[in-house]
Amino acid sequence: MAAKTSKKRGGKGSSKKQPAAVEVRGTGMKLGLAVVALLATAVCLFIVLILPQNGAEQVKKTVHVVSDEPQKRPESIGKTTPADQSGEPQDRILSKESSRERIYEEKLQADFERRIREVDLALVQCLILQSIDPDRLEHDDVHKMDDTGEHYYHQTLRIHLSEGEQRDFLSELRSYLSDWVEGARLKRVASGDPSFQITVYGKPTHRLLFSPDASPPGDRKGHGRPRLAIVIDDLGESLAKAEELAAILGTRGTWSVLPNCTYTEEIVDIAVRQGIEVLLHLPMEPLSYPEVDPGPGSLFVDMDSQTIRAVLKDDLRQVRGAVGVNNHMGSRFTEDEAGMRAVLSVLKERHLFFMDSLTNSGSLGRSLAAELGLPHISRDIFIDNEQRVEAIVYQLQKAERMARKAGRVVAIGHPYPETIEALRQWSRGRRPDVVLCSLSSMVQDGSEPETQTALRHSSS
Repeated sequence: MAAKTSKKRGGKGSSKKQPAAVEVRGTGMKLGLAVVALLATAVCLFIVLILPQNGAEQVKKTVHVVSDEPQKRPESIGKTTPADQSGEPQDRILSKESSRERIYEEKLQADFERRIREVDLALVQCLILQSIDPDRLEHDDVHKMDDTGEHYYHQTLRIHLSEGEQRDFLSELRSYLSDWVEGARLKRVASGDPSFQITVYGKPTHRLLFSPDASPPGDRKGHGRPRLAIVIDDLGESLAKAEELAAILGTRGTWSVLPNCTYTEEIVDIAVRQGIEVLLHLPMEPLSYPEVDPGPGSLFVDMDSQTIRAVLKDDLRQVRGAVGVNNHMGSRFTEDEAGMRAVLSVLKERHLFFMDSLTNSGSLGRSLAAELGLPHISRDIFIDNEQRVEAIVYQLQKAERMARKAGRVVAIGHPYPETIEALRQWSRGRRPDVVLCSLSSMVQDGSEPETQTALRHSSS
């Protein structure tokens, strides 16, 4: 019986049934795969349907931020690096892809600063619209404000207007701010208080005081004729711009020339022929290096004293006849005591002075120069951080008002087309009571007055 059974299973009848079994198994496998595919599709659809909108935005934002960020050297990734010139640490910059709020705050701060400059311009524009001399506006006080870690400068301004002029001016200013400066409001400080306050995005930025004396304030500090030195940085790449500046300012301006540029020597030759004072614009390491490179002939904090002296001497060789040196960038280098001592010792040996461009408020330039007995001076105001002709003209007018109050002011500009045009316009109509002079003539006067130091505020 067993033999028969075995024969039946292995016989002809059995072979006929085998394909049917295979077919059943194949059909089951196909059905299984189909079910898996359907489940996978359902899961994908489910994820797409329930994925939070901000999750998709986060993915997009991450890609965008990473593509826009400057590439860091491998050795700097993962390290806490110093702040760049905007004051923000690089490790925070790298983390921006994980914080939409941080990016928004940065844009808000940049917009806030721009609105403050627009208010500055509005004040002058409204005086002009009323046919009032802008020199009737002067600075009483400027001080730094700290709002949740973000710094800006609050200005107290005194405007010399008659009662009727004051009324018309305030009406014009209120309308101008409403129409043209987003987030800016003008209101009385308090009931019974004759002063007014301007706020930008709710933060107080300007206080306006009015004096009935409608005449220009003139020199109120007994400093004699106020003086203004205008230094033009970053020359070296355009002969045409140098010629334009020579035609506008002549020997009353000071040129600061970069080494190792296309036309460094030719621009120095123009200055020498025309009797224009020249400085070496010495490239130094910024806090944002290596993302921002100060260029060839630069000094870095990891250089030893011998190397610093050699590089500096080569840079000086290219700018023959230089009477002094000011820093190009250098927000990191000017904080380094050893490096700055090496630089200033060379300048002392060569009887040159140092002008601190103040790219970093923590610069050691002034204190070390005083310690070494080296003649020195510092920048008071940048005139063209905002590259609009009318904004630059305003900064030049502000520099004049500061000079009338402090006695002397050092202003720095750059060879932008807008700066050249602003200088041209300003030179045609400016009052002659503020004397334009060379920088070295100020340095020869000795240390800067306290009033000037207190007014040094505008890097924007």
